[in-house]
Amino acid sequence: DLMSVPSVDALARALETLRALGAIDDDAGLTERGINMAEFPADPRCARMMLESLGRGCAEEAACAAAALQVRSLFRRPRTERQEALYGAAIAEVADRGGDHVTYVNLMELNDRTPLDEEECRERFVNRHALQRAGELRDRLRRFLRGYGAVRGMGGVEVADEEERSAQIRRCVAAGYFLNAARMGNDGNYYTLRGRHCIHISAESVMQRCADHAEYVVFGETHDGVRGGIEARSCSAVRAQWLRELAPHYWA
Repeated sequence: DLMSVPSVDALARALETLRALGAIDDDAGLTERGINMAEFPADPRCARMMLESLGRGCAEEAACAAAALQVRSLFRRPRTERQEALYGAAIAEVADRGGDHVTYVNLMELNDRTPLDEEECRERFVNRHALQRAGELRDRLRRFLRGYGAVRGMGGVEVADEEERSAQIRRCVAAGYFLNAARMGNDGNYYTLRGRHCIHISAESVMQRCADHAEYVVFGETHDGVRGGIEARSCSAVRAQWLRELAPHYWA
């Protein structure tokens, strides 16, 4: 069977995304960056994020984040009041105040150091199958990255450097996902910078429990909320300065 033909609007959005990421030029021809991105077995936004990480010395961490974005949620959503009460403490060891992407990295690195068995995953509300799959994808992405530069990580940082580590990882995320940026409005809700659509941070997000209320966030994807509206998954705090520096052509 043939695939259905995409709509004109869908094609226009796809071209806008590729142009914003620097993958194509004004004539829709592939740029050098676009050729590199096309070789990655990942979404163009993930590919852009990983290429950015090579110059920031956090390619290991970016590969973790990219892999986590390609599997089902690494965490299981609490379903009862008792589980809800336990959830915050269970994820505290890996939760990052900057949001979900660095939390994914922390969980995968914890599992690298001390592999979590089935019982430990259950206690930590971790989806063990998704975690194992993410590890396999991370290794594959890492091999691709080596073709473009040295794959370094920021592991072993001291406590004083954890904030900088988190910022560098989130800056790379912003390089790929700046099109999915939102700003908090006066009513406490987030609105996308393009289109002014109201979104709600998913209840699964670390940003609902452990993170600060950031003025700007980027998100991986949206879906219909359980209680209506649009929910955003895989959210992280970013700075307005990063968005301007990473994609001045897009925000001009």
